This record gives sequence, C-alpha cells and structure tokens, in this order.
Amino acid sequence: ALQFLSKAHHCKVQAGGWEKEPGLFKEVIQRAINMGEVTISCSKKKSNPAEALQILSSTRLSLNSLATKAKQMHTDVATGQLHGELLDGVAALEQVLTELQELSATLRGPSQ
Repeated sequence: ALQFLSKAHHCKVQAGGWEKEPGLFKEVIQRAINMGEVTISCSKKKSNPAEALQILSSTRLSLNSLATKAKQMHTDVATGQLHGELLDGVAALEQVLTELQELSATLRGPSQ
C-alpha cells in the first residue's frame, strides 16, 4: 500500500501546475500526510531496522520538499504569513515530519 501511495504522490507532484493553486496544493498535502502516517505504521512493523529507516527517509524527503515548496510559493511577501488555506495542512505536515524524524532517530539508536 505504501508503494502505491508513494508512486501516486510522485506522479501528482511531477504533473505540475498544482503547486500554483492553493486548493490543489492542499489536496497534495493531505495525501502526503496520509503517506507519512502509513509510512510510520509500516516502519513500526518492519523487522529489519535498515528497511524501516529507508522508507522513513524516503518519505521524509518527499514531505520535507513539499513543505518547503508550500512556504516558498505561498508565503505572503508583505506579512511573511503562509496562505490561510495551507496553514493547517503545512502545520500537520510538519508534525508528521517530526514523527518521522523521531522514529528514525529511535531506530538509529544512541550510537549514531
């Protein structure tokens, strides 16, 4: 299931045009949050920590890229505020990113 979500996200992002429209961007963010939550669930079920770290890292890169793009393209230059329609989505995306990072750190252990 995670592979399909990841592939769907990649296809949507590659299509172009969506990033200019806040409503479409919001949909992509919601799908990305879903992908992040599925990644967390799948990584917890992996018996091999290296495999878990790989899927966490891959999803984290995708989500981080999306959050950065949202901030670059939809921040009001005058106020420095993110477009209102994307505010909650980006905050939720950043929360999932934090969870992905914390889980990765736990899997790496104290030695790294």
